[in-house]
Amino acid sequence: MRIKRFLATTLSTALIAEIIFTGCGDTNEATTEATTATTVATEATTESTEATTEAATEAAIETATEATTEATTADTGSVGVAHEDDNSTDLGFYEGNYNDTYSGRAYATVEKNDDDTLHIIVHWGASATEYAQWEMNATVDNGTLVYSDSKKTNCTTADDEAGETVEVVYENGTGYFNDENGSLYWYGSEDESCRDCVFERIPTEE
Repeated sequence: MRIKRFLATTLSTALIAEIIFTGCGDTNEATTEATTATTVATEATTESTEATTEAATEAAIETATEATTEATTADTGSVGVAHEDDNSTDLGFYEGNYNDTYSGRAYATVEKNDDDTLHIIVHWGASATEYAQWEMNATVDNGTLVYSDSKKTNCTTADDEAGETVEVVYENGTGYFNDENGSLYWYGSEDESCRDCVFERIPTEE
């Protein structure tokens, strides 16, 4: 009887030990699988983050490159060629005949030269027999027509057939015409009266 109890106790103990050992094995295996799944998920997240960062970096580089290209193209525009919606460097834009709207006694003509400058002549009628004339060549800089070779002459027409008398007042005069909404405001260093002139283009007949 005692032998039977001993055998039963021994078998029960062995069975319990096997169950415990097997359970621990299953737990360790499940833990290992969970750890592996977490590692895979982490790697996937890292790859996704890297892909997102790379895409954002490439997009930023592309945008910066396009902006630099546009700025370079704008800066390298040659004289006489206007940028879109910008007439500041288009020499042809300024060609034409102008009237002085302030005094009503002066007019100007503007023509292109072959060397990327503008030839400007201003005529001021002092009387029926007297007038002053300025002649200069200007470069265009951001809507400003700048010159440094102005020549002013006073001309008198005689009533008889003696002809016209021309007096050179000065040469190499400096100044500029400032383009403000299509009107040319004149600032001559040698003639303060020039600053009263506001030239507006005379419309051409079509």
